[in-house]
Amino acid sequence: MGNTIAKKKIHKIIRESRHPITYGDIKKQIDGACSRVTIYRILLQMEKDRVVIRFPDANGDFRYVLCQEKDNPYSEHSHFHCLQCNTICCIEANDLKAFIPTTYMTHSISFLAAGICPNCASSGAVQKKNF
Repeated sequence: MGNTIAKKKIHKIIRESRHPITYGDIKKQIDGACSRVTIYRILLQMEKDRVVIRFPDANGDFRYVLCQEKDNPYSEHSHFHCLQCNTICCIEANDLKAFIPTTYMTHSISFLAAGICPNCASSGAVQKKNF
């Protein structure tokens, strides 16, 4: 699979994913059509080109999501990682830059909260805990 074809396929996989997706999930969906090195190179280039945002989840895996504000030189992005069902959802967070001292020049801010999502909490399968 050529780099351009692989890039389009990876972009489509990320775009169609309901939640931020891991490299492992992308690799499974590519199904051996290109090497792991090619996948990583494409993901790195997509991140550099601000097509995707990469961030670590509570398990230490990197997740990928399409960048919504590609032309914005400064970005804020927040997520919630459910420790019960392992899903990650984008969340609204207002003015994360306010928490960074003004003496720092920020390029981007990524915020990750972890806990139990409303679906898991309401299912009764998990007890509410203070984290």
